[in-house]
Amino acid sequence: MELSENIRASGSHGGSTPMTSDQPAVLFPSLYDRTIARRRPWWATVLLVIAIYLPTLASSYRVGTADFLANPLHRSILTAPTVIAYVLLIAPILGRMAPRVVASLWPTLPGDPKELADTIARASRVAPFHEVLAIGAGLLLGILVIGRGSLPGLGILPLAVIATNYVMMGLLGWTGYYSISGTRVVSAMLRRPPQVDPLDIKPFEAIGRQSLAFALAFVGGNTIGLLMGNFDVGALLDFRFWLLYLPLSLIPILVFFLNMRLTHRVLADAKQRDLAEVRQQLYHSYRELLHREQDGRSVGDLPAVIAALGTFEKTLIDARTWPYNTATLRTLTFSVFIPLGTVLIRPLLERVFG
Repeated sequence: MELSENIRASGSHGGSTPMTSDQPAVLFPSLYDRTIARRRPWWATVLLVIAIYLPTLASSYRVGTADFLANPLHRSILTAPTVIAYVLLIAPILGRMAPRVVASLWPTLPGDPKELADTIARASRVAPFHEVLAIGAGLLLGILVIGRGSLPGLGILPLAVIATNYVMMGLLGWTGYYSISGTRVVSAMLRRPPQVDPLDIKPFEAIGRQSLAFALAFVGGNTIGLLMGNFDVGALLDFRFWLLYLPLSLIPILVFFLNMRLTHRVLADAKQRDLAEVRQQLYHSYRELLHREQDGRSVGDLPAVIAALGTFEKTLIDARTWPYNTATLRTLTFSVFIPLGTVLIRPLLERVFG
């Protein structure tokens, strides 16, 4: 059975992998894996989404703010449950990325499989206390940004609506920590270091896909919040907007590059080693060709060898040392600016669609 089939999730991560020894490779599930990111049947997801929206909808009807389509101010009340539902939908997808990365990198890693399994196990272990602190950091940011959760003309919203907003902030802080802490597994595996062919980075492409998936997940959450939230162009002058937006907008970039920094170093080192070897062979071949010509001897196949080495050198120079291509980087760059663009074009969309 292939490694990718053997690395199974307990919730999302975890399980055992019988590699080339009797020792399993374990990805210990975090608290996030066992709750938010665990695989669920579709009907359970539907019930969760209904449960998320129900308190907000009930509270809105109670205070007469249920005209969501006609009133943008009232529609912003749905921001928090929509972001929460979004996180619940994408979390199981994100949770499946780590086992795929391990499965992709494993064949390149030398050494004792048991030792590698222990390394993966230690790197994937996350202290629940740290996850609680991440939730607390999100709640603290919520206190600074949301405050008491009042809307103009409506006084203080019912407790259910305010609580949902704080749940959203805590969940965002938790998801951010989960994304960043997950990079430790990749870092631990690449410190061995792996056996790398700089012209074949396919084993590392799973890291690029994981990084982009986490980055786009945060971009999607930011966009939902800004599209539905009570923001307009004037909000750009409010320091609280930037207090919330800047940390959330930087997380995608941080996650994307943090997860690949060691990958870049490993690929760059392998590329430089191969380049040094090729250039040394080129030097010796050139010297041999020169000596033979000076002595009037046949140069044989040396010109063909030199031409081949020169082509190989150019190929190595052009080889990528980041596990993403230009299209991926362009997608990330464009996506980071989508949330801010949403704030700028939303007044126009509201004018067009009423």
